[in-house]
Amino acid sequence: MSSLAVLAANYLWRSLDPEAFPASHGSGLNRKHEAVVSVKSELPGAALTVAKAVLDYGMHSPTVYFPLIVHEALMIEPTESEPVELLDEYASSLNEIYRQMRDGTLGPVPKNTSVGKVDEVKASHPMTLRVHW
Repeated sequence: MSSLAVLAANYLWRSLDPEAFPASHGSGLNRKHEAVVSVKSELPGAALTVAKAVLDYGMHSPTVYFPLIVHEALMIEPTESEPVELLDEYASSLNEIYRQMRDGTLGPVPKNTSVGKVDEVKASHPMTLRVHW
């Protein structure tokens, strides 16, 4: 694990709004090479909404719902080669997405991708895989 990856994860974690993205464990502890936060929201699926919305900013989505013991988890793992400007932009985008979600102005996401949000029920039960006896 690179010390630059640890530095990037801690910098990004501290750039997030702590009211919107509280630390999953040990608020005063430094992170290792990743930052795991919980999306603070009464809305179910808040982590997935944030992850899909970040695609509209042209950025890579964080891992969602992992680890399983963290409610509405986002696991953000910046690489050691990410410049500080990109970390600032990523944190700013996440904070803005949360504000829009909280204010009810976010709308359906993603908006700017070639494929919209996938219907997970239909995706896990495709009609073409029906067994015919």
